Amino acid sequence: MKKLSLKLLTDTAKSRRKALSLTQTELSKRTGINRTLLSRLEAGDFTPSVDQLIA
Repeated sequence: MKKLSLKLLTDTAKSRRKALSLTQTELSKRTGINRTLLSRLEAGDFTPSVDQLIA
């Protein structure tokens, strides 16, 4: 089983958003995820639960 690190998660989330040329606000509107939460995730200040990742 692969172990997911917070660093890998934050780097992937930020790089995918930027690759799609989306701001955090645009991604927030498209996903329904609060922009502040997206910011905290990208900064490594928030660790989502498995349920949050699945949703």
